[in-house]
Amino acid sequence: MNYPQIKPTLNLDFSNTKTLDPRINFRRGTPGAYYDGKTYTKAEENLLSYSEDFSEWHSVFSTNETSQNDPSGGTGATLLKEDDSAEESHGLRFDGLGSFASFTTFTFSVYLKKKERDYVDVSIHGAANQYASVRFNLSGGVVDQSTSAGQFTILEKNIESVTGDWYRAIITAETGGSNSDAKIYIGMSNDSDVVGDRGIISYTGDGSSGFYIWGAQLEQRDSLTAYTPTNGDPITKYQPQLMFASPDQPRFDHDPITGESKGLLIEESRTNLVWYSENFAVKGISNPESAWLYTRCSLDTNGPISPDGTTLSVIMKHDTTVTNGGGLYMSGDSDLDDKYIPAGTNTYSWYAKNAGVNFFVINTGGNKVFFDLTNGTAKSFATLIDSYGIEHVGNGWYRCHVVTSQATNLYFYQSDQDDDASQTVSGAGGVAVWGPQFEQGSFPTSYIKTTSDASVTRSADNASITGENFSSWYRQDEGSVYCEALKNGLSTNVVLSINDATDDNRMFINLRDNEQFEVTKNSANQAQIGKAGIDYNNFNKICATYKKDASSVCVDGSTVSSDTTCEIPYVDRLLIGQNYSSNVLYNYNCYIKKISYYPQRLTNEQLQQLTK
Repeated sequence: MNYPQIKPTLNLDFSNTKTLDPRINFRRGTPGAYYDGKTYTKAEENLLSYSEDFSEWHSVFSTNETSQNDPSGGTGATLLKEDDSAEESHGLRFDGLGSFASFTTFTFSVYLKKKERDYVDVSIHGAANQYASVRFNLSGGVVDQSTSAGQFTILEKNIESVTGDWYRAIITAETGGSNSDAKIYIGMSNDSDVVGDRGIISYTGDGSSGFYIWGAQLEQRDSLTAYTPTNGDPITKYQPQLMFASPDQPRFDHDPITGESKGLLIEESRTNLVWYSENFAVKGISNPESAWLYTRCSLDTNGPISPDGTTLSVIMKHDTTVTNGGGLYMSGDSDLDDKYIPAGTNTYSWYAKNAGVNFFVINTGGNKVFFDLTNGTAKSFATLIDSYGIEHVGNGWYRCHVVTSQATNLYFYQSDQDDDASQTVSGAGGVAVWGPQFEQGSFPTSYIKTTSDASVTRSADNASITGENFSSWYRQDEGSVYCEALKNGLSTNVVLSINDATDDNRMFINLRDNEQFEVTKNSANQAQIGKAGIDYNNFNKICATYKKDASSVCVDGSTVSSDTTCEIPYVDRLLIGQNYSSNVLYNYNCYIKKISYYPQRLTNEQLQQLTK
């Protein structure tokens, strides 16, 4: 058989075991981001089956007039009008909630706008004498009063101005016990200070007064998120959660969409130059709480759940009084220009999601790249962009990046078309954004969060085997090394190096055309062999074998490349994702599924069989 009969003396199967062999010494002094392939976070949720069609709610001594202008720019709102019944409550009731479990924390929100009635009571209740009720003043945009009973506790109450005199009324509460037959009531108040049964006012209606209502949402969590419409069924979505490994903990990364195990993630050190990478809400570069300016848009801090499962994303809401798409920008401050646009090649990346507007645009001084947040594609008309890309990370979130050495200022905005001559937006809506990263380098690395007015550095991943942990499996005169790895970034990516802590004596496997295996002895180059035309978009299977005058390498089952005049150096360690050059240790960037070592020079046929 062509397949090796000898067993490997070192078998590092990172992709399947997702653990480190105890012989490996691993260090990384800071946290590092990755996907673990199994952790998902709850994203959009609306437990109400009808969030806009209030004809499906129970009318309580009231009538509905549909097709009213809503805050999203459509006509999905309803005018709720009281009838003339005497000493009754007037409003809407949603009955289809079933039961609240014990100690459930929930957040309810609804968009409201004054017509004749200033005051609206919102009440969530279960069994008798179990409720939480808040009265909102739509004239002043304030919380007027609140009351609760039984085991219900109001944790938060708020009203937020939206657009066009609309408000979003919000209640966060805890049930504190099991409640069957739970209901939501939204009703009018005749301005009385009296709080009725379960927070609901009863009075004699005039047959015409009312208010506008749109976009009701119930979420089982302790904070508000972006509005999610429903029309017949409740919605609960989940998305892959970006995780953060603790310092000195390896990262076994996964594709967030397919779940493919990508093995051990090895990265060089990088710095996120952005201050407050998850805080965009405070305006003004001169303000120490933020580095951001924004124009032709407002920031809705109730964005969708962020890729890391937090509620820190924002929506760049388009200003409907203008047609040009607004956004965030950084310019006009020399200190920040120098900081965020340093000399050399830089990579600018963002997480972005369609929140009513489809295209997210990165503009580095007139050099624009348009990112399609529906189809996951990108287009650029710029000549001063080195490269760009877009990666889907789940549930409509994309990580978008641009690489350039020619940026003069930074502007990140929205557009409803990918036309270089236009940046228009029609109607309401926006783009949700989170996690910007500005780093010096020619490709993006994993996300580094910053939480203050300072940059943050992620240190390099360092993995090695030395001493007896190395000599116990390694053979000096001959052997074979197999690896399965994916290039990440640089044109030269060393997967592993076997050396003596110098570049005088070393053998290393490299993801580079024609040079997948290189050997140096006593500072003299012995071999530099490999295949041309590597597919850098997929994992490569490489097996290199060494023996005096008989060293070879094979990539992905292709023709074997050999060197028949190769001297073999004495070495004493294995470095993973690292190599010496001019006796300086360099860190590289790759995903490694597997490394195996055979204490024998395998045949060329066996090399091909292993790497198919």
